[in-house]
Amino acid sequence: SNKPGVRRYLNGSHLRGGAQPRALADSIIAYAVNIARLENLGDDVQRIIHKHCALNVQSTDYQIVHDNLMAAIAEVLGDAVTPEIGAAWSEAVMALGKLLIKAEGDLYQKAAAATGGWNGLRQFHIISKKVEADGIVSISLRPVDGQPIMLHEPGQYLTVSVNPLGKQYFAPRHYTITSRPGDEAYRVTVKALADGDHHGIVSTYVVEKLQVGDVVNLFPPFGPAALRGNPKKPAVFVSAGVGITPWATLIPAALNRGQKVILFHADSSSKTHALRHEIESALGPGAAINYSYSHPFDGDEKLQHFSKGRLDVSKIKHVLDNRGLHFSDVDFFLSMKPLSSVTLASQLKKEGALDSS
Repeated sequence: SNKPGVRRYLNGSHLRGGAQPRALADSIIAYAVNIARLENLGDDVQRIIHKHCALNVQSTDYQIVHDNLMAAIAEVLGDAVTPEIGAAWSEAVMALGKLLIKAEGDLYQKAAAATGGWNGLRQFHIISKKVEADGIVSISLRPVDGQPIMLHEPGQYLTVSVNPLGKQYFAPRHYTITSRPGDEAYRVTVKALADGDHHGIVSTYVVEKLQVGDVVNLFPPFGPAALRGNPKKPAVFVSAGVGITPWATLIPAALNRGQKVILFHADSSSKTHALRHEIESALGPGAAINYSYSHPFDGDEKLQHFSKGRLDVSKIKHVLDNRGLHFSDVDFFLSMKPLSSVTLASQLKKEGALDSS
């Protein structure tokens, strides 16, 4: 509260739900545990760097983080923080800050130097809006300046800066890009979050209020490489709800590099299942697709890829077994709520999966 300007980086929903403080605490603990082996944090550090750039975090912000973090450590640990311990923590925090400042500076320069690239905010107007499913829309955007757009990588996200409440500081939101790399416009697919998700102020605004012709501000596309693993292995994509959106670019990318693809998706029903026809078209006839609906709508059970029962490891195992595959033979890609993703990743690992993204 002593530096209100940093609120422009902080999603109020994540603060109220405790996600933001937990993420910061987890990052600090992971850094402390691995301070002599920072290579262990490679993937996590890359995600932080890209998220910071997507929010347009500046080098001067790190001194604010340092000062407030040191005050919090002193408040929580009290007399346990001797001058020596305090100095060591201060040095470690500033060392991490310098690492992030350098990496983020390089990423900003790369975005600005790219064809169609930019730094900071750029105005885009909405050229189309399409209802994809109940409470889910896609909006396509082109720059107001009429210039080309930066080529994005499959799985990256755009950061949308709107302020529906008219607050002095209001954090932008990140939405996965669902248009293909090379398209002349960006597209994002957004679900209006329910009351249980702290009202989804921005997502509801996008879904219910924004219209064709409206102008919004965007930061450049960011996000570390999402399609990893062995291109010679089949790729198994597992998603739930609006978590299907990254597959709009990642599945075609996997197919383009010659991978066989298996898709598992869980949803409430076909009415809430976004991008279904588009992704089925990308996969082509005879594709290995499995849909699990918790509340099937009339006729859902007659859909070609409908599968009775909940989506769990046993269903995944059954499908893999039928194709002569073991969990270690494929690369898994997961996109769902964080707790569900962590739980499923742990279960897959117990079955022999080598890794999941």
